[in-house]
Amino acid sequence: MKRNQGMWLTFVVGLALAMGLAGCADPSPLPTDGPYAEAVPRGEKAEILGPEEIDATAGAYLQAMANLMLGETSSEKATALERAEAAIPDSEFQRDLRVRIVAWRDQLAEMGLTYKSARSRVCADAQILGDDGRLYLCAREETGLLANGDEVEEGMASAHVFVYEKVGDTWTLVEDRQVEPTGLLPEDGCYERSFINEKGELQTITTLPSAASEA
Repeated sequence: MKRNQGMWLTFVVGLALAMGLAGCADPSPLPTDGPYAEAVPRGEKAEILGPEEIDATAGAYLQAMANLMLGETSSEKATALERAEAAIPDSEFQRDLRVRIVAWRDQLAEMGLTYKSARSRVCADAQILGDDGRLYLCAREETGLLANGDEVEEGMASAHVFVYEKVGDTWTLVEDRQVEPTGLLPEDGCYERSFINEKGELQTITTLPSAASEA
């Protein structure tokens, strides 16, 4: 996951999100020896899911995960957690991921940083119909978080392989194989962020690997 890689990434992703997340960049070439290859079994390229189906499944899941960073009341936080749980089948990986995101959100809030909005989209690179009968969607995530007091969204991007199984006539999302770590958590346990706090003052927070690992 690429996050906090200077103002350029924040500006570009923030601008795209502010414009309604319209239009993904051209699909990246599917690497045969890159990160996607390790998460996708043998199969053939296919065009099975349309943009609306992708948005309603993988897109809704990513949005639900990003929304875990929001919430001012216990009720709002509980609702966000319920929606994240419902967005994808349960697994130990997903449970652990949700716990870590919620803990990180609360840790940031204790330091004075809270978010008021989150937007996410999926940019599809390729669909692979695996020899195992599953559909593998290789895609890039673009997510923006807007902190209270900020005017520019904090942008992040990463690669995923979304796994689908056919149930009746419907392809159902069953797994997210994160090719890159989620940007909702600090990369390598390190995080530095400047923001305008509730007093209207510029504040900078920094976490070290040991502090982040306890979150």
